Amino acid sequence: MQVAFVQNAFHLNSKALPSPPQRQAGHGRPRAPSTASVLASAAAVAASVPGSRRRTATARAAEEEGYGREDLGPGGTDPSGRYSWERCGLTILVTAPVDEEVTKKDISASFSLRQVSISVKGEALIDGVPGCELDSEECFWEIEDEGDGKKLIIHLAKKGRASRWPDTLLK
Repeated sequence: MQVAFVQNAFHLNSKALPSPPQRQAGHGRPRAPSTASVLASAAAVAASVPGSRRRTATARAAEEEGYGREDLGPGGTDPSGRYSWERCGLTILVTAPVDEEVTKKDISASFSLRQVSISVKGEALIDGVPGCELDSEECFWEIEDEGDGKKLIIHLAKKGRASRWPDTLLK
């Protein structure tokens, strides 16, 4: 009960104190922003947020022509038959069958903006300049062991959202 009394006494005392002259004259009070400035700020924030629903006409046109997320479909196969690849929007999936005894220690992979190198047991599987610039931090590989044999799956992430992978995996 004493705590409530002290809080109420403080509250009453703070109201009794005179306000500074600047506050009395209206200085230092935050003004409410105009509706136009609030809407402009909201639009700027929405446009700068990655993945925002707001897209430019150029981005929409690029997707309609098969670029970016719409870059889908079969890619092709290696001339020697070692791997096949397909377009999956912003990612290219490369699938290569590997021997049953292959483990993660047998795989060596290096991804950079303009270079990809993958080898299995010291033998180069892919080595060269990819068809598009890569987002190397998003590229990875995995070993899939399902009913139809062991496979090495390589995920190549395109750097540009509006880019289209050419007809060959490597340039």
